[in-house]
Amino acid sequence: KNGTSTSNTILDAMEWVFQHQKVYNISIVCMSFGADYTSKLDPLSMGADALWKKGLVVVSAAGNSGPSPNTIKSPGISPNIITVGALDCKTNSVAEFSSRGPTPYGTKPDLLAPATEVISCNNGYLPYTSMSGTSVAAPIVAGICADLKSKNKNLTNNQIKKILINNCKKTSGDVNSEGYGYISF
Repeated sequence: KNGTSTSNTILDAMEWVFQHQKVYNISIVCMSFGADYTSKLDPLSMGADALWKKGLVVVSAAGNSGPSPNTIKSPGISPNIITVGALDCKTNSVAEFSSRGPTPYGTKPDLLAPATEVISCNNGYLPYTSMSGTSVAAPIVAGICADLKSKNKNLTNNQIKKILINNCKKTSGDVNSEGYGYISF
């Protein structure tokens, strides 16, 4: 109701997806949330890794704690999953608020996607609203992953990640701010 949850609730949801992947033909998981981590043994990161190792495409928001380094949120610290930072659409550069790496595992985010003043559905009186943050950037990338998967259902999560990375354009060149750059298809 308030846009918050506990790590245990999120881990329960990850476990449900893990157990029901085949029953419901789940292939992509988008995690537009983040939490501080305390070590490499972070439970949210480990849960995301388990989903990735099972073959799911896992996309996570990097977080909105920039511009300082070492601010990527969990589960985005996972070395395997696709971690999405924020592209400022007006300047075509890393948004000031976008979390930055490195993480305990190395360089992150993997790439950037539009994250400033993104128009989306609204649950209030007006049909649309404008939002900013990596939580709106991650679903854009998850949607691209779904489109790729619809064109070739045999693509693996690693192949999809490679396709995304190969279709990025650099902005500043700082890998811990932008990864491989912004997604550009």
